[in-house]
Amino acid sequence: MGPPADALSINLPIESALAVQKGVGIYADSECSEAPLSLQVVNSNSSSCTPHDCSTIEFADSLYYYTINCTDVGAHALVAAAFIETRYIMFDRFSSGNCSDASYLDTHALQDSKQCVPFAIDVISDAGNSSSIATILDDGSVSVLFFNGGSCSSGFKTASNRNKTAVATNACNIDQNNRFYINTSTAPSTTNSGSDGATPAPSLISSPLSDSSSSNREKEQTAVPVFALIIATILILCVVAIIAWRLKPTKKTTLDEGSANMSDSVAILEPDDLIYLSKPASKRNFLPQSSSTCSTYREQITTRSFAPGLSSFGSGYHSAWMFAPGSSTSSTIQGSNTIRAWEDDAVVAARIPRDKVVVTQLLSRGGFGVVYSGMYNGRRVAVKMLLPETRRSISHVADLLAEVKMMAAMEHPHIVEFIGVAWDSLTSMCIVSELMAGGDLKGLLNDFEEQKCPTGFSRDKLKIALHVAHALTYMHSLDPPVIHRDLKSKNILLSEQLDAKLTDFGTSRERVNESMTGGVGTCLWMAPEVMIGDKYDDKADMFSFGVVLSELDTHVSPYSHAKDPNDSSRQMPEPAILQMVATGKLQVKFTEAATQSIVKFSAACVSLDPKARPTASEALYRLHTILADDI
Repeated sequence: MGPPADALSINLPIESALAVQKGVGIYADSECSEAPLSLQVVNSNSSSCTPHDCSTIEFADSLYYYTINCTDVGAHALVAAAFIETRYIMFDRFSSGNCSDASYLDTHALQDSKQCVPFAIDVISDAGNSSSIATILDDGSVSVLFFNGGSCSSGFKTASNRNKTAVATNACNIDQNNRFYINTSTAPSTTNSGSDGATPAPSLISSPLSDSSSSNREKEQTAVPVFALIIATILILCVVAIIAWRLKPTKKTTLDEGSANMSDSVAILEPDDLIYLSKPASKRNFLPQSSSTCSTYREQITTRSFAPGLSSFGSGYHSAWMFAPGSSTSSTIQGSNTIRAWEDDAVVAARIPRDKVVVTQLLSRGGFGVVYSGMYNGRRVAVKMLLPETRRSISHVADLLAEVKMMAAMEHPHIVEFIGVAWDSLTSMCIVSELMAGGDLKGLLNDFEEQKCPTGFSRDKLKIALHVAHALTYMHSLDPPVIHRDLKSKNILLSEQLDAKLTDFGTSRERVNESMTGGVGTCLWMAPEVMIGDKYDDKADMFSFGVVLSELDTHVSPYSHAKDPNDSSRQMPEPAILQMVATGKLQVKFTEAATQSIVKFSAACVSLDPKARPTASEALYRLHTILADDI
């Protein structure tokens, strides 16, 4: 177990003065002058160790640099010298569980970067095949993840997690045959010890410095008065500058008549950070008029243009953080409590440290946000972030925080687990949630279609539908009920065992007494009453559920059977499909292989009249019955 190791023919004590140490370091800078990202030290001999100056090496499609040093300095001393003023994790590896000098293999050191870095190995040509993520946690424990691949996104090999006590005492890890040390100091030190959380450095590193220590102290004593004078001068200048700034007349911005019609409102996100919001439009019903206008209501009415693909970051059409343009207060905050959604108690309670969230690989990209795989406290997670172009929009930040509050309030076996929200600044905000290894249902159905798998309903497909019904029953039974509003195969995630969980609650809202605005969700899964902007309730989710059932049966997108009346070889344009669905002239189709009891039940789900659709609890009972009797 443990990180990848090469078999070595020479095993000598760690700090043997007779041993020639071969140090292989990988760097981010082209001169190899900064602290290495990773470093390996192995016992060698003068004939087999060939020094190598700073040279380039390609790693996971990125360019890095490496050096090879041959020295009689001990492994720990070599590491301490390389990582001066840098936090790092170091571990010795052994061939047996007693971690004896006789079984010593090599020493590795990794920067505490919490990012994917090349794993330095003796055979530098193979470095691109190994990667790692090293983290020193706040309590002094460590987490090091190792991957066979170069991007830390696949080929996961093993993890080394050591608690604070094991690290502080440099205890032997008998399971993985290693011993850990850390350095958490960013100041130069030559007398570190393992017991206080730092890597021990022998005196041979500090001896050159001690020769001139006396003269250095004399220089420091001479420099004190001069240094004090400089500091005093700087302080005086700062005071003068502050007084001058305070006496400066305040510039007042006057609004002319035309400013009342400006298309952007202004809100303050952070001090000195102005954010321009899209001008809200009056509520109106709509149906898309072209094939490129399938989007949410908010996308239809804002002055900005967004990608038509929907995600969880675009539903704030009635957000409390929107401002009415053209008013006398449009350029100021209308109450700091309204703007600072990130100070909401529920959001603060869900906050986790941003530096503990490590992003590794892009999973998906939507119209407003992206989802990455990542790591948090040694656990693989999904990390959802706003797109770079939307991160400075307060309305999008508000949408993201609304999703945080919604997810934090729900806990169910068939709803993706919410872990927390993290940010250093509002532009770095991200939602951290459970990572589902099986991907989404849409991807699974695409695979079924490509592989020509049988249509109809298997037990696995019914199990997925049953799990979704469980989640909807839970959401709709809350007080007040929560409506998902964007239920589709893409938002149903799967485990490797095909257990299903709902995700993407960016468009979800608690049901209120007033009318809910139409047009929220993804067009082909949208209920007719939502399409035309009528009042709707939790039965809108049940219509979408019926559409998902048709996907489970056919493996293709909804209404794929609808053809252009003028050319049967072409798909019917989406606006025409939506018009026909909204008027009840077109419904989703099921195959002949589908069980008739499911077809009948699904037809009820997609009824034009919401009252004719089953509730989530009724759907759950019906699916249980079908699963027991017919499948």
